[in-house]
Amino acid sequence: MADQPKYNPLTASTFFDDGRSARPLVVGTVPRGSLAEDNLNVPKDANTFPIPVTRELLARGRERFNIYCSVCHGLLGDGNGMVPRRGFRHPPSYHIDRLREATVGHFYDVITNGFGAMPDYAAQVPPRDRWAIIAYIRALQFSQHATLAMIEPAAYMAGPEMNRLQWRALWIGVAALGLCILGAFRSPAQFFHSYLLAFLFWTGMALGCLAIAMLHHLTGGSWGMVIRRLLESGSRTLPLMALLFVPLFFGRHWIYSWTQPMNLPRQQLEYLDVRFFLTRAVLYFLVWLALAHWLGKWSHEQDRTGDRRLLLKMQWLSAPGLALYGLTGTFAAVDWMMSLEPRWYSSIFGLLVIGGQVLSAMAFVIVALVLLTAYQPLGRVLQPRHMHNLGKLLLAFVMIWAYLSFSQLLIMWSGNLPEEIPWYLHRLEGGWRWVGVLLILFHFALPFFLLLSRDLKRTGPKLALLAMLVVVMRMVDLFWLTAPEFSPGRFHIHWMDIAAPVGMGGVWLAVFAWHLKTRPLLPVGDPYLAVVLEGEHE
Repeated sequence: MADQPKYNPLTASTFFDDGRSARPLVVGTVPRGSLAEDNLNVPKDANTFPIPVTRELLARGRERFNIYCSVCHGLLGDGNGMVPRRGFRHPPSYHIDRLREATVGHFYDVITNGFGAMPDYAAQVPPRDRWAIIAYIRALQFSQHATLAMIEPAAYMAGPEMNRLQWRALWIGVAALGLCILGAFRSPAQFFHSYLLAFLFWTGMALGCLAIAMLHHLTGGSWGMVIRRLLESGSRTLPLMALLFVPLFFGRHWIYSWTQPMNLPRQQLEYLDVRFFLTRAVLYFLVWLALAHWLGKWSHEQDRTGDRRLLLKMQWLSAPGLALYGLTGTFAAVDWMMSLEPRWYSSIFGLLVIGGQVLSAMAFVIVALVLLTAYQPLGRVLQPRHMHNLGKLLLAFVMIWAYLSFSQLLIMWSGNLPEEIPWYLHRLEGGWRWVGVLLILFHFALPFFLLLSRDLKRTGPKLALLAMLVVVMRMVDLFWLTAPEFSPGRFHIHWMDIAAPVGMGGVWLAVFAWHLKTRPLLPVGDPYLAVVLEGEHE
């Protein structure tokens, strides 16, 4: 065969009129067996879909992508699938500029005919499924590079129900605070005692939101994605709490016994100096406000730009931010709560208060999240697995609070020191002991055993009811920590002990709702949002 007469490729020929030996195909013919029935084929430079892109098409595309593509390209389309992890060549990420700017016709041609080391999938994937995969690839690309301008402006914004909540909370808060102000003329001491309780509860709520937000930025996880806006809105109420601290400072003479001449060690008197007390409070709020401001600012900027570098900024700030929160939160607990009895001290008290703040915030955001799921857009994105994760965190925080509370009691009771035991005696005499029993039963035992249930944690309304109980018991716990100092050995509750937290809470919720409705309810610029909102794979 090597020696037989033949034409070499592209050699001249005198047999044909055009002088070429290689003959062109007859117009309108294709090689035998290569005719494909593909009525959805488009040119490689085409950039429009020949079929409508619907939610059903995207769901089909995700399913086909996970079967055929994710083994190499990864679930996120970042080229880090299971095959390249085992030593094979990494495919390019879909998120590089070249592929983000590539046409849909290019992706269709690659799936149909293959490209480089990638074989063709024309036999395995029918034409409609190829377009489904391409639509899902585009969704993956948008998930890490989309900005708020690319979606409908109102798609993830709170609805008109937020306005109704805001105004109702504000009117209730103003009315309750008005009653308390009238009560202050009759009993100023009781007014400031109740005001302190309300201030500690709602400031702790805002600080707990800030702490959980920083924890999420530092560790990641889908659990924090669906509550990030609630946490940010809660932490952005700190300017309100800084303003509400002013009446507390002017009413210090009715609250803190150390403002009067007392026989205390010199170092303690210097620490409890009024000017130093105010300076420390200003420092605490400056630290908290700075953390809330920068985290909120970068999160909002991420919504606008989708810049992945902002994730690192928030992570880098959250690490020292949690340390600063622990330090300032401990000193604030000493200044505002432990100094109610200046001769008593506990090295674990600051951690106990911080643990309660985080527990309060987690319970509150669960209640708020479940209430918001009755409306769009959260109603269509929240899934049982999200509630399950939040329920597990609530269980963990309940256990942490119980561990710290029992540790403090065990250490002091076993030490039996005269400087420490009176604090507990005030809370175990008279009617106060029954408040302690109430805390054991409904702050720890009941939530602990109910939260062991997987079904309850995955059922939003049931979990919200339990979280509401925890919120109420957090208020009872703060009442048990502070009120016995004003009436030791005798249980006493005043109507302002209820009206003041309700009034301050109404104003707090109004400001919370105002912040919540100014931004999308989900962090639309976060590159991992699409993965978080995917359906369950259980």
